Amino acid sequence: STWGIFTIDYKSMQASKNLSTINAVINLLAKTSGRDKTCRFFQYLSKFLKAEFEVQATNKKNPLFLLLAERIDIFGNNMSMTRKVLRLGRPLAIAYGVKNLIERHFQKKRDGKQADQFDKEKDAVYVSFKIFADISLALFFLWDHALAACKTGILKNEKLRQKADFYSNFFWLAECVFGILHNAVELKLLYSQTQKNVFDNNAKLNEIKNGNNKACLLYTSPSPRDS
Repeated sequence: STWGIFTIDYKSMQASKNLSTINAVINLLAKTSGRDKTCRFFQYLSKFLKAEFEVQATNKKNPLFLLLAERIDIFGNNMSMTRKVLRLGRPLAIAYGVKNLIERHFQKKRDGKQADQFDKEKDAVYVSFKIFADISLALFFLWDHALAACKTGILKNEKLRQKADFYSNFFWLAECVFGILHNAVELKLLYSQTQKNVFDNNAKLNEIKNGNNKACLLYTSPSPRDS
């Protein structure tokens, strides 16, 4: 029956949707960045749950919530440490990316054939802010590695721990600021390119309209034989 066919199609669609979701999760966890984002989700979720359990323990005078807050705090700290391990080697990859960005920028500036094509990597301001953002991120990871070594007891130096804590936060903030700046420059470049495309398209349309008008005048102009 029609209802049976509809039910089968709906079930097959649901199965296909579930399969695509599973594949997306597998692809996410197969990458280091995906595992880092997953750990970050659980880390921040544990912070939220810890605060909520502490509030419940205060309001309901139930020690069970304090125990849950302690357990979830341990879990969140483990997720944080896992993320620090996953970040090992990131500064080297970022430095290599900065080197490639600089080479591409100067190569595209020298390439005269693509001068009329839009490319944000040819803009010196965008590239400068992108480089500053990447360097800040690399320095954040380096100081974060030192902070992790101090927290785990590999390096027992309180002054180094305090300095690493300060500079990791400082370069994290610097990366955010430079990231916002290079995104703003990119939006400005995209807006300018869009305006240019609109102007060029309008000019072409006007040329086509003028050409059609001339053609119409030629076809409708009176012939000397008509006089």
